[in-house]
Amino acid sequence: MTAENIVPETISRVIDVGSLEETGARHVLEPTQTELAAIARRLGIPAVNKLRGEFELTPTHAGADVILRLDAETVRTCVASLEPMLETIREEIRMSFDRNYVEDDAEDFSEDDVLREPLLGGEIDIGELLVQHLSLLLDPYPRKTDAESLAGKFRDATLLSPFSSLKGLVDRES
Repeated sequence: MTAENIVPETISRVIDVGSLEETGARHVLEPTQTELAAIARRLGIPAVNKLRGEFELTPTHAGADVILRLDAETVRTCVASLEPMLETIREEIRMSFDRNYVEDDAEDFSEDDVLREPLLGGEIDIGELLVQHLSLLLDPYPRKTDAESLAGKFRDATLLSPFSSLKGLVDRES
């Protein structure tokens, strides 16, 4: 197996933090159809119809602050009915990349705080950030609001729970 076989599919757009102007920079990232298909394969979902990331990067003394506005539409498989469904995600994520930050020194933070990340090599790959944050925002158990469970269709009516068959054993021993 070669190294290229084990590297996850990704979109890469590298920003050199040292080249950011004092006023910062704004980048909009919208993957191509080919990249969207690669992202869907990487995330193990049927499709990514739309993905857009608006990045605001502001230099700091130790790195950069990043605001990501993520807008996505994905095709998922409903866990109850196994039917395809759309999942829409709109989220704003605030991050701070710091050359001096060490992950071992990580402290607890509330949801309102900024995510702190180490800045390695003076570069931030906003393409990889976009895909990683999309993966974190996907519903782990997507379910259509009107989904009828397949369990209801195929379950044996005599077995209302997995322990129903044990009930007969207990009654016979009494």
